[in-house]
Amino acid sequence: MKGQHMPLIKGDFDRINAILKAMVDKVQDNLGKVSPLMGLLDMYSKTHDELLVGFSIVAAREGAWLFAQELSYKTGDTYQECILNRDRRIAGLARRLASPSSYFMRLVLKTIRASEWRTPAANIQLLKIS
Repeated sequence: MKGQHMPLIKGDFDRINAILKAMVDKVQDNLGKVSPLMGLLDMYSKTHDELLVGFSIVAAREGAWLFAQELSYKTGDTYQECILNRDRRIAGLARRLASPSSYFMRLVLKTIRASEWRTPAANIQLLKIS
């Protein structure tokens, strides 16, 4: 889609943002079913975690919209290069989230992972039942 047509889909993009934010509670409930410590964190953090997740979704989606606008004006090799650069940045972010440099955060993640004893298949089955 060329840049001048981007405003035509902005309303749909914003509606998807609202749907994603509305799903936060259900996703957190499901996380609590498969990860006991995540469930405790959700229970004791009251609404603070929803605010943080909601903010994160908004920030990520705003970044996605800006990238879509930038990409809409690219063609050929510059289009492909733009996508590759974005993929590299997002992959780097994912690596830092999965393996943080902070010893404390690594310990927290290790503890959460240790509390998750079910197999992925068992977790899927659990989520299907509920």
